Amino acid sequence: MSAASSEPGQHRRAVVYDARAGGLGMKIKTVPMPRVGDNQMLVSVKAASLNPVDYKLPKLPLVGLTADGKVVGIDFSGVVERVGPSVDNFKAGDRVYGFAQPMTEHGALSPFIMCDPGRCSKIPQAADFAQAASIPTASVTSLQALRDAACVKEGDKVLILGGSGGCGIAGVQIAASLGAEVTAVCSGANADLVRSMGAKRVIDYKVQTVSEALSGEGKTFDAVYDTVTSPEDKDYYSECSFLVKQGGTYVGINAHASDWLRYFGSRVSGIPLQKRGFKLIITNHLTAPQDLSTLSEMIEDGSLRAVLDTTFEFTGEGVCGAFERLKSRRTVGKIVVAMP
Repeated sequence: MSAASSEPGQHRRAVVYDARAGGLGMKIKTVPMPRVGDNQMLVSVKAASLNPVDYKLPKLPLVGLTADGKVVGIDFSGVVERVGPSVDNFKAGDRVYGFAQPMTEHGALSPFIMCDPGRCSKIPQAADFAQAASIPTASVTSLQALRDAACVKEGDKVLILGGSGGCGIAGVQIAASLGAEVTAVCSGANADLVRSMGAKRVIDYKVQTVSEALSGEGKTFDAVYDTVTSPEDKDYYSECSFLVKQGGTYVGINAHASDWLRYFGSRVSGIPLQKRGFKLIITNHLTAPQDLSTLSEMIEDGSLRAVLDTTFEFTGEGVCGAFERLKSRRTVGKIVVAMP
């Protein structure tokens, strides 16, 4: 196989960003089959899961200017069709899952994608394609937030905000597997599920606020993992930061605009500008193989299990329904699009 083989004359369907499409700003379009380079793989995608960033990317300053025509989606699972000559850790027929490359022609929402072997791992035997597709972003982000950013260890007390969402469910299980005592915040309707994931205590935010539920308990937690706060939603930091012990960490995966400005200002200047004890993280894909391997082991030993909210078909109606469901912010687990 040459260093840049292709599928002449062949095409595929893909969900692409299109500002003229109205609504979600996406549409299913016929695009060329991907070219598979020296250290790349062609994967037949069986399932892809959605993340909020999928529909937010076109709205971001500067980034959004180049979105049109790019294939949507990050998380996928599938079967390797062929590999480039320098790929020695995967072969045709392997079941794989991992991170596609958003904002390129290699996004996840297509029946065929080209992917980087350094962003993938083999699917554990205990998981099917839909379950595997639901793992990468939510679980790797949660692993990096709790294990790496917050340094959660045996005996720590951890508060997880948004305990029944994709990142929240992963976070509850990962924190529990690290030996922490977990308190989770979600609606009462999802309390039993979240307890079954490993939460010792559940706070129903529809009945009382977190500060009301924990008033009088003082600085209780070694770590707070905030999966809810965003520019469009409530800022939980102002309500919950007082609950963090001295030397503890408040970790967010999203934040209000001022926090993002401090984040990028710190990165550019090298000067710590963020609020004390607060860490805002972006998923690090450079450690994807190692982190996915860790998660695969957890899936095999039963300490991590995928929770799927809804599975949609890869049709115009199905994709629209999937994103509308995601934007409702009332999902329990992950939303998956099944490929034909």
